[in-house]
Amino acid sequence: MLLKSLFLPGAALFLTVGAFAQSLRMPPLFGDHMVVQQNSEITVWGWNAPNAPVRVVAGWNPSDTVVCRSDNNAFFEVRLKTPAYDGRSFTLTVIGNGRAEFSDVRPGEVWLCSGQSNMEWCYSYGGLQHAETEIPAADHPEISIFTVSRIASATPQDHLFGSWEVCTPDVMRRSSAVAYFFARTLQQRLGVPVGIVVSAWGGTPAEVWTPRRKIMENAFLKEHGLHYTASGWPVKPGACYNSMIYPLLRYRFAGVIWYQGETNVPHYRSYSELMDTLIRSWREGFGADLPFYFVQIAPFSGYDDACAAGLREQQFLTLRTPGTGMVSVSDLVADVHNIHPANKTDVGRRLAELALHETYGKTGIACRYPRIVSARDLGKGRVELTFENVYEGMRMKGVAPSGLKFVRGNVRIVPDCCRQEGDKWIVWSSNYSVVPLQVEYCFDAASVGNLFNSAGLPLLPSRTEVSQE
Repeated sequence: MLLKSLFLPGAALFLTVGAFAQSLRMPPLFGDHMVVQQNSEITVWGWNAPNAPVRVVAGWNPSDTVVCRSDNNAFFEVRLKTPAYDGRSFTLTVIGNGRAEFSDVRPGEVWLCSGQSNMEWCYSYGGLQHAETEIPAADHPEISIFTVSRIASATPQDHLFGSWEVCTPDVMRRSSAVAYFFARTLQQRLGVPVGIVVSAWGGTPAEVWTPRRKIMENAFLKEHGLHYTASGWPVKPGACYNSMIYPLLRYRFAGVIWYQGETNVPHYRSYSELMDTLIRSWREGFGADLPFYFVQIAPFSGYDDACAAGLREQQFLTLRTPGTGMVSVSDLVADVHNIHPANKTDVGRRLAELALHETYGKTGIACRYPRIVSARDLGKGRVELTFENVYEGMRMKGVAPSGLKFVRGNVRIVPDCCRQEGDKWIVWSSNYSVVPLQVEYCFDAASVGNLFNSAGLPLLPSRTEVSQE
């Protein structure tokens, strides 16, 4: 019954279009308090009587009315130039066989926020930190939020369900916490309205957010992407893309933030290729090389060690796709038994800082995460580690490195001493009976390390081959 209900909206849409074929109808993405991408060209689309004229009047340039004609299927679209934000809001009016007028339309920055439960999670679900202070303070008239209703479909849909809402404490409480903190940071730093469109569904694998055709044409993805069991959420390739992304493709976004991967842990081997396919297919659909910033999954004791480590490694490999960026949250976890970490504030902030630096060119922002780039055996249990993205150097919280292991076959030894020498560290173990072939750092399900760069960003989980001398 659940799966049947998920597919009803597609049938309902057919009836709706038929019933209103003679009347002007606009997608829910157009509404009061909407944010349109500034300094850009946006598309305004909808349905009217077939072969009938439609006029579109943008309040920021009312003398330039755009006129078009709907096609045989009652569909129309026009393109409008948008200005830079100058402190004003406007109306957007569409006139056909009926009239739609939207007020408080503001140019600003618009971001798509997608993924599974850690993106979807909101204060009303419970368990998030600082609820007593963050919720009452969430009165932000310059932030608008559109939450896409969770609906799956076997075929691409033109319609979706949701509405724009100005951010108030009540709206924030039931909206994505990560997306809210991302938007709040952007708005404070850029000083312009920010619109966030949240399209997320807990439990979903990345395959459901990828066009089915793209997966079925790829033998590797087809082999690895069809093994999920329905558990109350969609699992078939393309099911969420069809109804929660496809209807957004004509809207103009500045970029995408993504928090997903937990469900893909058991099938981690295909994840980087899957994400490359997802990102490229979204960019193709949106007609723009949108920046795509994502969150590496957090430590969680419920994962299989090898699978969790493999998934994080695959997420790192996703950075080979141009225009992507990743934030680590391994240090933001207070309870490794909770797959939904309570600290969403810093997750959203780190994503925003990445966007501010990479997309908006803001300087003075540290958003590069340290990583071990080489390991060299010095003999007698000593290994020299070289790092990148250290800024002013590496830091350690505590007296010995945590999460670091020397590996040879099935043998793992925890080093108990270290010494910093410039940008390199010498780490060693008093037990040096085994010559390590690899160095692992937090390369398991739930280890929380204690190594950071000078900006306070955690060392990325990794496995590194040890060169022998």
